Amino acid sequence: MWFGNEGYFAIKEGLAEYYRREFSAGRFPQIMPEKGKLMELYAADIITKDEINRYTPVSAQETKSGLIAVISVTGIMTKFGQACAYGTDQIISQIDAAISDPRITAIVMKWHTPGGEVAGTKALGVAIRQSPKVVVSYVSQADSAGYWGASQSKEIILEDSADAEVGSIGVYGIVWDETKALEQQGVSVYIVRAEGSEDKALGMSMEPINESILIDRKKSVTAIRAEFVNEVKTTRPNIPEEAFTGKTYRGKDAVKLNLVDRIGSLQDAILRADFLSRKQARQTQLNQSNNNNKAEEMGFFNELFAKHKPSDAAAAEALADQEIAQKDEKINALTGDVNAKDVKINELQAKVQELEPKAQEYDKIKADYEANAQYVQNLKDAGINPPVSATDANADGEKKLKSYEKAPWNALAMKMRENQQ
Repeated sequence: MWFGNEGYFAIKEGLAEYYRREFSAGRFPQIMPEKGKLMELYAADIITKDEINRYTPVSAQETKSGLIAVISVTGIMTKFGQACAYGTDQIISQIDAAISDPRITAIVMKWHTPGGEVAGTKALGVAIRQSPKVVVSYVSQADSAGYWGASQSKEIILEDSADAEVGSIGVYGIVWDETKALEQQGVSVYIVRAEGSEDKALGMSMEPINESILIDRKKSVTAIRAEFVNEVKTTRPNIPEEAFTGKTYRGKDAVKLNLVDRIGSLQDAILRADFLSRKQARQTQLNQSNNNNKAEEMGFFNELFAKHKPSDAAAAEALADQEIAQKDEKINALTGDVNAKDVKINELQAKVQELEPKAQEYDKIKADYEANAQYVQNLKDAGINPPVSATDANADGEKKLKSYEKAPWNALAMKMRENQQ
C-alpha cells in the first residue's frame, strides 16, 4: 500500500515481482479476462470511465431474494486503476450501481489481491461497510489493503483451497538511497531548494538519507497502520492482537483467529448473501411494523389528551385514566373471545387428529372394495363365475383377491370380453 509518491507499502511484494509471478504462472487472464480490449484502450490513451465500467467483470446470479451482484477486486489495488487492475474509485462506482439497481438484493465481493495503495482503500472499505444491501466477501487472496476492504463486509468466506490466504495487516515503507550507486557511476546530483523550502521533498533517493528522515517516515507508516487496525476492529472486534503483526493466515488458522467466518465456495458466498439479505428484509419489516404500532399508540394518547384539557390537572388525569380503563376493558373482552375461540379450535383439531386414522382406514377399505368389485365384474362380463373362496382360484389359498390383476382367468376374461366387443 503506497502513500503518494513516498513509497509506503502494505503489499507483500513489489509491483514488478507480483506481475512477473502472475505472468509466469499463466494466471494473468484470470486476473483480467477483458485485458485485451482494456489494454488496447489504455494504449490508445482514449480510456473513459464509461468504457472501464463496460469492461468491468461484474456478474449477477438469480436467488430467492433477487439478483446477487458479484464484483471482483483483482491485482494490485490503486485509486485510479491501471492496465491490469481496476481502481478503487471504479469499484466504488460498481458498488453504488449495484445498490441503486432495485433488482440486486445483495453483493458478493470477490477478492484476489496482495494489497495496494493507501489512497482510496479507506473509501472502498467505508462504501462496503455502509452499504444498505448486504455485502459478503469471497476471498482467494485478500492481503493488506485487500483485507482492509474485505473486513468491512458482513461476512468473509475463504476459498476452500490450500493457498487461499488473508491478513498481512500492517504497513511498511521503502526509502531508497542511491547515492553510492550514482557515485560509482560518476554521477553527481545537486538538489536545489528554494529559500524557505528546506523540507521540500526530503528523502529522495538521489541524496543521502539521514536518521531524522527515517524517523519521520516511520511515524507516517505507524499512523497509517493505526488507522488500518482501527478500521478492521470496527467490524471484526474479535480478532486477537497476535493477528495484527503483518502475518498472513490460511484455512483453519484464519477461521480460528476470526479473520474469516468460514471456508467455502463462491456459490456458498452467493447463497449466504441471499440468506442474509432475506434476513435483513424480514428485520426491516419487523422494525417498520413496530414503528407503526408505536405511532398508533402515540396517536391515541395525543388524541386523548387533546380531548381532555380542563384547568384542573387532577381532573384531566382522572378523565384520561377512565378512558384508558374503558379501552382496557374492551381489550380484555376481545382477548377473552379470542381465547375461547382458540380453545374451540384446539378441540376441533384434537377431534380431527382422532378421526384421521379412521378416515385413512376407511379410504383403504373403500379402495380394496372397489378393486375387488371391478375384478368380479370382469369375470361376470366374461361369463366366468367368480371364485367362491376368499382367495384367487390360482393362488392355492395363499394370495388374497388383491392379486387379481395377475390371475390367469382374469386376463382370460378380459381377452374374451375384447373378442365379444
